[in-house]
Amino acid sequence: MKKKARIKFLEQLPAEEGKGTYAILYPFLVTLDNGDQIIVKKASQTALQEGNYLEYKYKDKNRHYQGRSYRTAYDVGYKEKTYDKKTTSTSSTNDQATFKDKYICRQSQLTNAIRIHSNKPHSTLQDILHTARELIKFVNQEN
Repeated sequence: MKKKARIKFLEQLPAEEGKGTYAILYPFLVTLDNGDQIIVKKASQTALQEGNYLEYKYKDKNRHYQGRSYRTAYDVGYKEKTYDKKTTSTSSTNDQATFKDKYICRQSQLTNAIRIHSNKPHSTLQDILHTARELIKFVNQEN
């Protein structure tokens, strides 16, 4: 039986070695607004966010943590893509995209700075980094 509730609180537990396609899995102790406390494993540390809805289904196993037994569950909304846009916050997706965009921008501007300084034999690492920072500022300017 599937259940759906809003995430009130998350506690990330120690990472575990994954099986199959995931090298590392991140278990979370999730407290939901319906009173359930479950442990859910995700492939990303940012996959679950407080305030988002979680559609889940119980597994047959319980897991012990800090002297208590918790039911384990998996995120069926993620697997079945059943979340509707009205109930799920997109902040984690936007945060990841912003981080990825910033990383790509920094990386490409560092490459450009290296190219600019490649014909200057007296350039230092500090000169290259200064140029890269200036290029990043230029790219991130609004207007």
